[in-house]
Amino acid sequence: MDIIFKKGNTKNTITCKRSESSSTWMEADRFMIAHDLTHFAVEKQLQIGKGFYGLVASGLDITDFEKKQKITPQQLPKESIKTELIVNLILTERHDGKKFESFDEAFNSLSKQFGISNEKFDADDLNKIHSQLNELLNHWAMLPVNESMIIKL
Repeated sequence: MDIIFKKGNTKNTITCKRSESSSTWMEADRFMIAHDLTHFAVEKQLQIGKGFYGLVASGLDITDFEKKQKITPQQLPKESIKTELIVNLILTERHDGKKFESFDEAFNSLSKQFGISNEKFDADDLNKIHSQLNELLNHWAMLPVNESMIIKL
């Protein structure tokens, strides 16, 4: 699947073109661009098949996650919820400008309320996620208006 991030003057868009040629898109503010780039880095590095992009690749529309008409949060696979928690923790680290003393503890304290078992994260994987995310965000920042950044899942 091709994921296309297009920078606009006032509105950005994210488009996912699936292998069978169907697509889905949404308008995205700065936060959503960073959020969805983080999803890509996490899902790619941790080889998560049923995260946000995996579900979009299998036919869900991007907007289905916000409208909650085709799929409710309770219907999401545990792997998708796990991914969302990881993404939010990584975005928190970026926002705060420092990494958690223990990513495992931060994740496990959040995951209990969703019925997700304890996880142990490899520090090298987390570093690779941060590194790839930095590259993606830097590329996005340098991208001229009306240009697109395409990444492949």
